Amino acid sequence: MSKASEKAAAILASKIAKEAAAVKELARINAHPIATVVEPLRAASIERAKQAAQGQIDRVLDALAKADWLINVYAPYPSYGTYSSKADYRQKMALRSFVMMITDNVPGQDRLLRHDSKAIKVAPSAKGHEIVLKQAAMQASADYDAFIAKMVNKIGGCVSATLIGEHVWGFSQITATLDDGSVEKWKTQMICNYSVYGKAFNQWPSRKVK
Repeated sequence: MSKASEKAAAILASKIAKEAAAVKELARINAHPIATVVEPLRAASIERAKQAAQGQIDRVLDALAKADWLINVYAPYPSYGTYSSKADYRQKMALRSFVMMITDNVPGQDRLLRHDSKAIKVAPSAKGHEIVLKQAAMQASADYDAFIAKMVNKIGGCVSATLIGEHVWGFSQITATLDDGSVEKWKTQMICNYSVYGKAFNQWPSRKVK
């Protein structure tokens, strides 16, 4: 076997081993009492995320309608001199990008190249609407996966668990009975932080309570 073939075989073997380890780890997490008690709340969380995304879509489309669907009036491209800081630039770009995601070109207009034209109009996009809702659902589900994995690794081996709260994000408390018979309580409270660019994002710190 040539060196190139040996290297390719080694890479493939490493990939297979990593995938097998990931499958094993996922099975361990899914079988944990924490996953059992949290999992029933996932569907409602996904629905809330979709409702929140729908609300954002509705607000933006309503504002666009009031601006006569003129994208460069409601969400102008933040060209030099039109923003006050990096955070302001990021916020304006985020709005612009969102508007472009949920709208379509009006035939005969090029909204991408003519950032300075106040006459360019857009129209609601059914496909963009669907994509935003799908992304919101996927992110909510991924957040639940991350939360379950985090709590399983924090708590470790346990024989049973209970959860107080309608969902894990706003406020929740997990009570876990560990393998040695001791009991731990973990509180999670959602907080909102901002990146260095001014973008809002949620965090879900969990701490052990006495």
